[in-house]
Amino acid sequence: MSWNVDSDVIRQHLDFKQGDFYSEARRRDSERNLNRLGVFEASRIEPIVGLKSDSGQAIPMQVFVRPRPFQEIVPEVGVNDENNAFNVLLGLGYNHRNFSGGARYFEAKLQVQIQSIQDVEFSRVFHGTGLRDSSVIGNAELSFQVNQPFFLNNKTSLTPSLSFIVDKRNKYYFNPIIRGRIGVTSQTAEYTTVFLDWSLERIGYEPINAQIGALYFDSLSIDRRPQFNSIISGTLQRDKRNDAFYPSGGFFHSITFEEAGIIPSVFGGLFGIDLPYSKYVKLAGRGNWYWDPSGVQDAILALRLYGGVSVLYGNSPAPVPITRRFFGGGSGSVRGWRARELSASRFPEEGGNTVFEASVEERWNLLKNAGRVGFIELNKFSLVFFYDVGNVWPTVDQMRVTDFAMASGMGVRYATIAGPVRVDFGFRVYDPADVAGHQWITQKQFYKETLGNFVLHFGIGHAF
Repeated sequence: MSWNVDSDVIRQHLDFKQGDFYSEARRRDSERNLNRLGVFEASRIEPIVGLKSDSGQAIPMQVFVRPRPFQEIVPEVGVNDENNAFNVLLGLGYNHRNFSGGARYFEAKLQVQIQSIQDVEFSRVFHGTGLRDSSVIGNAELSFQVNQPFFLNNKTSLTPSLSFIVDKRNKYYFNPIIRGRIGVTSQTAEYTTVFLDWSLERIGYEPINAQIGALYFDSLSIDRRPQFNSIISGTLQRDKRNDAFYPSGGFFHSITFEEAGIIPSVFGGLFGIDLPYSKYVKLAGRGNWYWDPSGVQDAILALRLYGGVSVLYGNSPAPVPITRRFFGGGSGSVRGWRARELSASRFPEEGGNTVFEASVEERWNLLKNAGRVGFIELNKFSLVFFYDVGNVWPTVDQMRVTDFAMASGMGVRYATIAGPVRVDFGFRVYDPADVAGHQWITQKQFYKETLGNFVLHFGIGHAF
């Protein structure tokens, strides 16, 4: 173990060297490189002499860094929006920020996460059903990860990891998962980042109740044998939002290509792998756009488009693994439905291989200059009105315009330094799964059926 960050590590992450012309942009980028390491509490790079000195004079540079504690035990209590649901998590982690020198970041973490905690039937859970109760959705994970910050260049990092996961996403079965992953992240331009990943994943299917689980597996013809998948993916991301937490202008675009099956098809026999594996290709894209017509952030318009498709090929021995399918409904999806509740199939908890969603939001900062009442800062509250449309289909050829679900509603945001805390009230405008003549909001009883069946979502950060 090394207890000092070698000065060569700092030099590696500078975007300038002796003899280069002075560049303010390179100075700022170098500061960002050092801060991105996670080893330093603060870093600053300054020229010693003024920029107005003689142009032929060398400009010495000073680099100031203040290291963080290299080792720490980190208890974790928090919330997040993973899987389009409000999740409460508990965890314990060990971090080493200079593992074997070179500013490598080692992390070991045990984490338990409960999804949509507002829907948990605690009276049943505490009276005998425990974590097997159908209302309890979540996962437990033990993971080990090392981040190599300088891989090929100072804009690229390498991250191998190993995870042991128990994932419970429906009331019929849970998935024990062993996942090994190698990830490469590279900032190829100021606003552009590329992610490359290779995962080896063993995923099992274990019934929660032997009798009911067996009937469920048989009814859907689910192969209960574990899958062993090799999955290669690449993501191109371009982020030109003017603020990561509170964007009022710019855009966020990403596109992901994923392939599974080539490596086990070619090399599986060499390693004696006889488990079924999936052969598929997957393409998914996302675009978020933001406008501020008022010019002073009184009313911000936000638009989201999201779509994707997975296709099996080559007589695939297994379907697309459930960890890689699309799911509909939830706080970041069509908000008239709960997480994993929306689908054009009879079994939304199984997900699908095709998805399309669109959302529009009007974010009103009506109390921007309201000041405070006691300890409550009214100017941190804002209102959001939204309209969502979309669905998930088992296959792309089953996609129908008449299946597009629609939802609308309003929400409240409270600004914090970590992004807005949000509460959304969503109701169904058009439900394609309802009986004919009872699908549109105008065909339902407004107070009893529409408002009476609204869905409440909690979240951290804007929906998009």
